[in-house]
Amino acid sequence: MNYQFVGWHRDRWKSSQDKNNDVVDMLFRFASVRNFTRLRLYISNNYLEKVSLHP
Repeated sequence: MNYQFVGWHRDRWKSSQDKNNDVVDMLFRFASVRNFTRLRLYISNNYLEKVSLHP
């Protein structure tokens, strides 16, 4: 199956607000994620700073 996730990086959120950029620029997708446990743990432990994926 092919899953997609949408997330943002907090630094990009701050820089986007400073420069009045379009919010759409902050969005990105993850395709073909296989290790959901690692992704969930990473997001839950670091959600205040960033959302990231390490294949």
